[in-house]
Amino acid sequence: MLITIIIPCYNCSKFVSYALKSIKESFKFPVEIIVVDDGSTDDSNILISKIIKENKYGNLKLITLKNSSGGPGRGRNEGIKHAKTEYIAFLDADDIFLPGLGEKIEEIIHKYMVDVIEFDFCRFSQTLKVNQKHVRKRYSFSGIINIHNYWNEYFAKTVWYSPIRVYKRNLWKKIHFPDGIAYEDMYTTPFLLDNTKNIYISNGIFYGYRFNDNSMTANPNIRHLKDLVNLCEKISDNKKFNILNIRTSRTIYEIAIKLGLSKNEIKLMYNLVYKIQLSLTEFKSLLLPDKVFYLLKSRYFYIAKFKNIFKKIL
Repeated sequence: MLITIIIPCYNCSKFVSYALKSIKESFKFPVEIIVVDDGSTDDSNILISKIIKENKYGNLKLITLKNSSGGPGRGRNEGIKHAKTEYIAFLDADDIFLPGLGEKIEEIIHKYMVDVIEFDFCRFSQTLKVNQKHVRKRYSFSGIINIHNYWNEYFAKTVWYSPIRVYKRNLWKKIHFPDGIAYEDMYTTPFLLDNTKNIYISNGIFYGYRFNDNSMTANPNIRHLKDLVNLCEKISDNKKFNILNIRTSRTIYEIAIKLGLSKNEIKLMYNLVYKIQLSLTEFKSLLLPDKVFYLLKSRYFYIAKFKNIFKKIL
């Protein structure tokens, strides 16, 4: 088999069958599927066990962990340990793959044997109506590239969400998702990509991300904010990740405003931001909101505050 698909699952009994069905519809060749139940308290484990007994998906394995870690990182790490194929992919249990992904992956791997394949995604609601109309082309480049030749633009525009990529399994030998940390993709994907020789950028939309009003992304809290601040501290002295630091810092400011924090309460973040000095090339690569943030660091807290008030009025 060519690829293992790893599905971390926590209380997703309503959705996991759709995720599995999307694999079958997207991949016309045999794949290994590993579902890692991360201490679910609903019927997820029972449902997946039943699906395995019915033998609907062939190479489907269930791994059960006790006590939830509070994020998909532990489940993904466990899946990677048990994967046997050269390539791996991640699928969150409440999301879906879109038609054509398997065919595209098979074509690219057989032709180029790249380290990573990246594709695009679109959001959808609980109705399963996937809307691809408003997805814009992300980069000025596509096809096979050496990421280090496009580093600034890539880091300025990419989405760190792990499931929109397929990876050579050996890239994960020394990199692991942090356990119980919010924004775990930002702690892993940038560092993993730094170790790649080549990646393939596809403009195809092959992943459906389910928008959930109850998700961490929609409802950040103080712990999530601290996890982002810790990431900025971790990379603050590595100039290679300057753009990642700027983008993360702007996110922190906006979450802080959403949580009603004062400027004094994010003083550490304020000091970290002032340490970042971008080159002209790095600055030019930034998207407009990040350029505004970088230029108006001292005033951005109040800009973000105004934006938040304006959103509430609308």
